[in-house]
Amino acid sequence: MKLNHLILIFLIIFCVKQSYSQLSIGGKTGFTVSTFSYSTNGANKLIRSTLKPKIGVHLAATGEYFFVRGLSVMADIQYVSKGIKYANQYREGKKRYDYAQINIAGKVSFYEGENITISAYAAPFFAYWFHGMETELDYKQRTTFKENIVFNDTVNQRIYSRWDAGVAFGMEIKIKQSYSRKLVFDIHYEHSLINNAKLNVEGTSNRVLFFGIGYYWTIRR
Repeated sequence: MKLNHLILIFLIIFCVKQSYSQLSIGGKTGFTVSTFSYSTNGANKLIRSTLKPKIGVHLAATGEYFFVRGLSVMADIQYVSKGIKYANQYREGKKRYDYAQINIAGKVSFYEGENITISAYAAPFFAYWFHGMETELDYKQRTTFKENIVFNDTVNQRIYSRWDAGVAFGMEIKIKQSYSRKLVFDIHYEHSLINNAKLNVEGTSNRVLFFGIGYYWTIRR
């Protein structure tokens, strides 16, 4: 009897999955607001007090698969510009870190109207830092320099990690524009769990807020 019940439950789940399974692809672009979080024993507070958020850009190719209505898995392959700005009485500058990144999210739709769907998602992310650039203006010397960031700078005691990973939480709004096309608005926050830059005696990790817009196309129902 129990086996019959299990078979019946499996058949119901299979039929529901076949009824609602859907695959979409698309793309998103937008801007980021990034900063650092410091891990320290209290040293170098002057540096932390002069840091400011930096505006960057991101581009993403996205795929989404719905198992059942309102429940899906979403994968993003992204280019993300992260970094920081700083300023004090001697100098001002900015650092830009360019990442190739993958997000794999579980997403739940908590509102589904006729033309609007609102969803929330959570995702781990994994990123590879392939390029870094620093620009600085020295007030006293009245000079400006621009150079690539060295990943293992033993002279200045700055050791940068090429890898980053953490968690992301966000919301997404889809607006139906045709049978297969949807306009998408996305906002999410990423919290790095990796000490990706050891600056002198301090460690840093990325904190990034994303704002994006894009399109999804349904290619299979």
